[in-house]
Amino acid sequence: MTFDYDKSDISDTYGKSRELPKETIDLWLNVIRSRVGFQGGRILDLGCGEGRFSVPLGIRFHAVIYGIDPSRKMLSIASKRERFGAQVHYAVGAAERIPFVSDVMSLVFMSMVYHHLDRVSEAVSEIKRILAPGRHVVVRNSTRGNTLENGTFDCFPSARKLESNRMPDDADVVLSFERGGLVTVSSEDVKQVFAQNYEEYYQKLAGRALSGLRLIPDPEFESGLRDLKLYCDKKPRGTKVYERVHLFTFSRD
Repeated sequence: MTFDYDKSDISDTYGKSRELPKETIDLWLNVIRSRVGFQGGRILDLGCGEGRFSVPLGIRFHAVIYGIDPSRKMLSIASKRERFGAQVHYAVGAAERIPFVSDVMSLVFMSMVYHHLDRVSEAVSEIKRILAPGRHVVVRNSTRGNTLENGTFDCFPSARKLESNRMPDDADVVLSFERGGLVTVSSEDVKQVFAQNYEEYYQKLAGRALSGLRLIPDPEFESGLRDLKLYCDKKPRGTKVYERVHLFTFSRD
């Protein structure tokens, strides 16, 4: 089931509900740097949304960032972010038809985009086309295994079923990129901090910015939210909330 961000008001709450702590952004940048190890050039933040990774990528890698996304609402918010001197350019675009010439990107970064792709093989072909030889694509995405181990979804059974059905298996992601002519460098889980405590965690999910929660009936969401509140209230105060998200790294020969 495809979710159209521009046909909803999800952009009104997405930033607050899905924003990651600075320590988590730094964690991802450090892991990515350890896998690709370059500076400079051009980075494509493919499916950049509100641009939560765009500026940090530009600063860490001393690169020019190009963020593309099909949602004009999300791009409007991204364009208003403080850039801290980073060179960032945003444009409307889709993974299946990337608006750049061939062999120009030093890195393609995708965060929580893979499960939204309508035509995976076309997207991979486009990614390979615009990626310079010897460079990398990094895919940060939840997988079916990550989703099933997330106890929060016990409060939202329809969302749990939906997410487990649409999230890919690790092997499927690897196979799709290898079939597209890219080489697997790494495939690994990364444990990240999503919220500093369970009160913050509840508030983030209550914002209903997770597309899976938007796709379930309102009564089930409200009922699940009550169960989630009871779940979070039982947790010790000050306990950080961790999630596992998968990181795939591929290279073009």
